[in-house]
Amino acid sequence: MAKLLLSLAIMAIIGMATDINRISKRVESRDMTIRTVDVDRQLQPYLMEFDRVMHNAGIDVKYGSLVVIKFLPMRDGLLGVAWGMNHDVTVIHINPVLWATMSHQDKRMVMFHELAHDVFNLKHWSTLIMNPVKPQLLDKAFVDNAINLLIKHIKDGR
Repeated sequence: MAKLLLSLAIMAIIGMATDINRISKRVESRDMTIRTVDVDRQLQPYLMEFDRVMHNAGIDVKYGSLVVIKFLPMRDGLLGVAWGMNHDVTVIHINPVLWATMSHQDKRMVMFHELAHDVFNLKHWSTLIMNPVKPQLLDKAFVDNAINLLIKHIKDGR
């Protein structure tokens, strides 16, 4: 476990983009735990949008002591997994093969969905963006509406 955390820390130092620094400053440290942020570059804009949207809505986002959002090959049909749900971490894996075939709006929907699992511990079907089945057509208006409903859901106390 120590080697894994050390490896993640080294990867974070080497590969972390400047945009992630704002989030890494808000990653919480409890009981002297290692604080790590490691996010693949292609996924960073979606994390930054999530963070900005939640901040602008007045929602305090607590990512936990570890933030790892990476591409990882997965079995067919599985797009993403939020491993940090109900834990004090944000660990998300995204299928790189499926990601490469998705539109920008599809990517926004997936990242908000997975981040809502880990950050807010939301379950499937709790609000529109948490539906595990992708609608046939996602346009900007649909995704923006799903995000607004997510914000309302969080502010209403879930």
